Amino acid sequence: MDTRYCNGQIHVVKQGDSLYQISRMYHVPLALILRANPYVDVYNLQIGQEICVPIMEMPGGGMVPGEMRPGDMENDRIPNDRILYMTDGEITLGELLKEYDIDWEDFMKMNDLSQILLAKDVVLYLPKKV
Repeated sequence: MDTRYCNGQIHVVKQGDSLYQISRMYHVPLALILRANPYVDVYNLQIGQEICVPIMEMPGGGMVPGEMRPGDMENDRIPNDRILYMTDGEITLGELLKEYDIDWEDFMKMNDLSQILLAKDVVLYLPKKV
């Protein structure tokens, strides 16, 4: 799994783990874990395998199953000054930047992004080359 594309916490499978146990451990519905890991063989988890555990915060700060706070996990990778946010497909990037009062450059640095892959067949306006 390429961990750069996990919108959440990475769980490394240990002896005896099941996706159900992982969902209970992180307080995340099993359906969300299954959706985030479509290529995982649920009947044959391998020790050391990485599972993406989705995490999200609702706009306005409401708690929902799946939101993690620093200290909730034994291998906490979330810096104390940040949250993890999973998009719902309805909020635009502009709205998100405005809501969290962050500019584009800081957003790119915070998420360790050097590039963003554009979806196929999206039409964009660009300035003419001089």
